Amino acid sequence: GAGESERGWVAQGRANFILDNLLAAGKAKPMIVVMDNGYAGKTNELFGEVLLGDLIPEIDRHYRTRADRKHRALAGLSMGGGQAMQIGLGHPEMFAYVGSLSGAGARNFDVAKMAAVKQLALFWVGCGTEDFLYPANLKMHEALDQAGLKHVWFPSPGLHDWQVWRLHLHELAPKLFRE
Repeated sequence: GAGESERGWVAQGRANFILDNLLAAGKAKPMIVVMDNGYAGKTNELFGEVLLGDLIPEIDRHYRTRADRKHRALAGLSMGGGQAMQIGLGHPEMFAYVGSLSGAGARNFDVAKMAAVKQLALFWVGCGTEDFLYPANLKMHEALDQAGLKHVWFPSPGLHDWQVWRLHLHELAPKLFRE
């Protein structure tokens, strides 16, 4: 998210513990999780270029990945949720799973331009009900429903903070790589 670094999900979000516990309980599939700093420049387009042109190829070169869309997910919170929607929905040939946690991208979501949602195995959207982005995320969910676009909507009590995002990761991770 904005104002965070690539260390936020471990230092504050406890993603490592959440995912390890889900794996130990048999609730999530094994996965490689990469957290990058979303500030590649002044625009999300530049981060998309870095992600698609540099980061993903580098990971595929150095790790034993299944380098296809069926085995690739993209998710983020707040600004990162907006980036996940923009990049993931802009490149459905690369990602089968897209998750947005309190996504800022909901503010300018245009369902008419989002036929990519139909191509996803999962489009997951969550937001705290007291979050300043809740109205935009709720509106996006309603537009997706009206358009008949399959997605998971997960509103939960809370603000724009780590308590909500930890819960969202706990709910999202088990749904990844199931198809």
